[in-house]
Amino acid sequence: MNPGKMAALALALALAAPNWAWPAENRQAMEREAVAVGLSRKAAEAARRKAHQRALALHQMAARARAAMDDASGAIVEIHNCAVDLVRLNRPQEAMEKINSALEIYEEEKKLQMGRDREKPMQEAMARVTLLRAIILADQGQANEAGQWAGKAMEYCRKADCLFKGRILNLQGRAALLAGDHKQAASAAREALEASGKEGDEVESANAARIMAQAAEAGGEGKKAYAEYKKALVMDRALKMGPKIAMDLMGLARASAMEGNQERARIFAKKALAVAEAADYQAGAEAARAWLEKPAGE
Repeated sequence: MNPGKMAALALALALAAPNWAWPAENRQAMEREAVAVGLSRKAAEAARRKAHQRALALHQMAARARAAMDDASGAIVEIHNCAVDLVRLNRPQEAMEKINSALEIYEEEKKLQMGRDREKPMQEAMARVTLLRAIILADQGQANEAGQWAGKAMEYCRKADCLFKGRILNLQGRAALLAGDHKQAASAAREALEASGKEGDEVESANAARIMAQAAEAGGEGKKAYAEYKKALVMDRALKMGPKIAMDLMGLARASAMEGNQERARIFAKKALAVAEAADYQAGAEAARAWLEKPAGE
C-alpha cells in the first residue's frame, strides 16, 4: 500500500479507537431503557383490562428499573402509577404511602442542588403525584387539604407546561364544592372547560360541565343546572362512560324536580338506575333507587 495511504488509515484508526468502547455500553443503556418502557406499557395494558394487581406488580418492577438508572423523575412517575393501581384496588392508605415515598425522592433531589428538581420531567412528575394526593383527599372528604394539594399540582404543572391543567382545575372545582363554595367551584370549572378544550381532553370537558351543573344545583339554580347536566350527558354518551352517564341522568332528575317537573324527574331517575345497574355502578344505582323510593315532594 502507498505509504501515504497507510499513514491516513493509521490516523483514521487512531482517531476511531477511543470510540470503540462505548457502543456496547450505549446498547446496554438502551436495553435498560427499553426494559423500563416495556414494563410500563405492559402495566398500562393490564390496567386497561382491569387486572390492577398485575398492573401494580409491573409498575413496581418499572419503578425499580428507573431507580437502577438513577432516573429520579422516571421513578416518581412509576411510583405514581403504583399509587393509582392501589387506589383502583381500594387501598388508599397504601397509595398515600407510595405518594409520600415519591415526595421524599423529590425533596432529596432538591437538597442535592444538582438542578434535576427544576427540570420539566421532574416538575411534571410532581404535578401528577400531588394531583393524585389531592384526589385521594377529596375522595375522603377533606376539602381544604385537597384544595391545597391541587394548588401545588397546578404550580408544578405550569412550570412543566403540562397538558392536564383541565384535570387539576376540575379537582379544584370539586374541592370547592366539598367546601360549600359553589361560586368558586363554578369559576374553576369554567377555567377547566377552556383548558381541557385546548388540551383536547374530552373526559375533563365533560367533568367540567358536570361540576358547573353541580355548582348551579348547590346554588339553587335548577334551570342552569339542567342545562349544564344536559351538556355533560351529551359528552359522556359520546364517550360511552356508563357511571358518568348515570351521574348526569340523576343530576337531570334533581334539576327537573327543582323546577317542579316531577314526572320528568322520575323518568330521568329510572334511566339513571338502569344505566348504573348495567354499568355495575353500585353507588349510582343505590342513589337512584333511594331517590325513586322517596315520597313525592320530598
